[in-house]
Amino acid sequence: VSGDSFRLSEGNRVPSTKYTLLRKIASSGSSEVWSLNISSKREAGKNPVLKYLTEIDESNIGCLDNEIEFLEKLKSSEVSGAIPEIIADIRGSPNNLHGFIMNGHTGVTLEEFVRNDLKFSSIAIADWFTKMGSLLGIINTLHLQGILHRDIKPQNVMIADKYPIVADELNMWIIDFGIAVDAGTTLDGNLRGVALKRATPGYSPPEKKDTDEILRFSYDIFGVGAIGYFLLTRRHPRRESELPLDPRRHAPAVDLEIAQWIMDCTHPEPMRRFQSATAALERLQAILPRFAPDEGDDDSRWGSLNALSKRPGVYDLVIVMDSTESMTPHRESLRK
Repeated sequence: VSGDSFRLSEGNRVPSTKYTLLRKIASSGSSEVWSLNISSKREAGKNPVLKYLTEIDESNIGCLDNEIEFLEKLKSSEVSGAIPEIIADIRGSPNNLHGFIMNGHTGVTLEEFVRNDLKFSSIAIADWFTKMGSLLGIINTLHLQGILHRDIKPQNVMIADKYPIVADELNMWIIDFGIAVDAGTTLDGNLRGVALKRATPGYSPPEKKDTDEILRFSYDIFGVGAIGYFLLTRRHPRRESELPLDPRRHAPAVDLEIAQWIMDCTHPEPMRRFQSATAALERLQAILPRFAPDEGDDDSRWGSLNALSKRPGVYDLVIVMDSTESMTPHRESLRK
């Protein structure tokens, strides 16, 4: 299969299924993701999505097989509501199509949220706490199953909300389990080790290069911290970024404790990071009270924006921070 390629187009019927392609959602160098037409009334409310390989080689097939294996392993676990659900496995179907159909989610990735929807200079601090807390909650549940995702980045985290408004609950999902592994193992001891050596520069920790390194929970914690850095600075950490990541290099007004939390997530030495999602979340919750509204003060500059957004006549209220001068909110946007 080495060197083969395969492409589908809008309106094509997915071989051996009842679905047709509706529109392309995402693509990478080796795969595409398409939304599908719902084939019957019985599937109303579902959002079927096809992921298939466009470049077919042993490495890509290995990652696809790995993703299906871990999604199947997790489908009855406590984290099942925050990951894709496989509807049909179509590996090896006619026309050399390698992929699977899943029940997708309607929303945007964190990458899209920042690039398309966040129109001001930086994210509201209350919203940052909400997103980081939600992400850590999912990662913690995943780790309790003994599994590392290993590719935590803005493109692999989806959220339901499109605007930087804090809600009481945030719908969030993790996608792309192509290089997931069992915690406590090494790539050298994995039958798919060659395929799983992939990593995303800036979001994967330095130990990604060491195939004999025991993979710990702190691997994913690095990715969480890198996302926190990205949300505050609107900059992707790069391969050459100085570690640990300090958002104050590009956003000097970021609070010291928040910056230290990100640095404790992204230390280059695995044992000097938070050793669990629980530890990272507990530290985050310890910082939060400093930014919470005073009792009876709904419009505190650092408090939850949820109550404000529900006031009569106010549909969206965004309080933002000046990321280059001070931490004082300086601008409001009201849409009535």
